Amino acid sequence: MTKIQEKWRESLIDIKDINFKNIEFNKIISYPPAGNDVFECIGKYKGEKVNFIVKSERGTFADFDNEIKILNFIKNDFKVPIVIESGKNNDHVYIVLTKIEGEKLSDILKEDKNADKNKYLYNYGQELAKIHKYKIDWSKAKMRNVNYVPRKKAYKDFNEWELKVINYLKDNNLSLKAVLLTHGHFDHIGGVS
Repeated sequence: MTKIQEKWRESLIDIKDINFKNIEFNKIISYPPAGNDVFECIGKYKGEKVNFIVKSERGTFADFDNEIKILNFIKNDFKVPIVIESGKNNDHVYIVLTKIEGEKLSDILKEDKNADKNKYLYNYGQELAKIHKYKIDWSKAKMRNVNYVPRKKAYKDFNEWELKVINYLKDNNLSLKAVLLTHGHFDHIGGVS
């Protein structure tokens, strides 16, 4: 079931202006939050009514050509969106993907207080491990910026949850196995300092 997201910022394109080649656009039904502009839409594909996703680049960090290559490379082993088409509209690259119905893991874990979170996270980790075993040229991935690494003196500015995480790590004397930075949010960079 689709979780309806209200429009939360102005988009750089109006998808009604896109002259789609392979899909008939009817209307936007949701605006999933993401770094790029993302629209969940209803329309027709191969004569059938479908929900589909349109992603449009918001900045230089988007690399839809590489995303298309990776999706096509792993599509036989994983349930991934099918690329319906891609193109350019008013100097903004866009990609149209099939919508895979289901719930996001983050929503399941938030809403189901009795969920076996370890089981979900273990299965999620197993799937990620399979993806990372592919011989994909990650060098073409666009680099992101890490603009802030917290230092001890900055702890006073952290919220209650962040302080609990820091104190737990200190109190339990956990040893460092590896450092993995995915993007610049506290929960990804907090372990570095």
